[in-house]
Amino acid sequence: MRTFVVFALITLSTLSASAQSLLRDGGIFRSFVDTTEQVLGGTVRLHVHAAPGANLSWNDSLSTAVPLNTIYDTTSPGIHLIRTFLLLDTGEVLLPVCQAQFEGNRYAMEPQRVMVKLLADQQENSAAPDRPLAIVPVKLWWWFLHYWMYFAAALGGLVLAFVLRRYFKNRKTQSAAPPEIAPRDFYTEAVQGLQKLREERSWERDEKGFYVALGDLVRVYLSHRTGLPLSEQTTSESLTMLHGKWTGSQLDAYSFIMMRADIVKFARGKMDVSEHMDCLDRASRLISEFKPSTDVA
Repeated sequence: MRTFVVFALITLSTLSASAQSLLRDGGIFRSFVDTTEQVLGGTVRLHVHAAPGANLSWNDSLSTAVPLNTIYDTTSPGIHLIRTFLLLDTGEVLLPVCQAQFEGNRYAMEPQRVMVKLLADQQENSAAPDRPLAIVPVKLWWWFLHYWMYFAAALGGLVLAFVLRRYFKNRKTQSAAPPEIAPRDFYTEAVQGLQKLREERSWERDEKGFYVALGDLVRVYLSHRTGLPLSEQTTSESLTMLHGKWTGSQLDAYSFIMMRADIVKFARGKMDVSEHMDCLDRASRLISEFKPSTDVA
């Protein structure tokens, strides 16, 4: 009998403690979910409100909802906790239970359940028939407006290439072009050469050099004026070729100059000053007779 009384007292104490842990007071501790119907793989948020200073604890072992994150809202007085769960089962799912310890009492919230289902509406609906592809008219102007930057870049590249090609071509032409050479004035050269021989009196230092220069001057000028190869022939060959083409005075003047030049160059002969001056005078007259008609004396 005594044992039964002790067991009864223990049971009553346990029931009293259990009753104490199941206190529910909406002003101190309450909760709600933002939806009562959800789909598999979706999420649901549980809102918990508690008085300031309450200590919260969770029991997640009996739920098939997986907690993702927890947010504390500090905009309202007291504790406002928002907990997000991932739903991994269909049917009625019991969310994890939260308890609060406040001023020596334990408070429990109402169990929160949500209905989880598959996407039945989408599964039952048959797939819509394939629609034919719409024909979009192609307008060249739209295409050009879309790619105008590429056209502008290509045009700019072509213009630049053309300008560079012209620039380098003109530069190459200018560098390759030979300098313009003024036509040679044989008459002026001959007159000035005779004047120089007369002024320098080079026979006083080198008589042979004087007659070599005088003979070359006369041959070059007359070869240019007559077109005959006088510079490539001997005096006798030249006289034979010129016979009948020149006047007697022209042949005498040419023969007088070339004979004395040959004597000095090849026979080491000597001439006096009068013969030097006579050769210069005859050469001057001979050059004047073959003077170009367009030159001015």
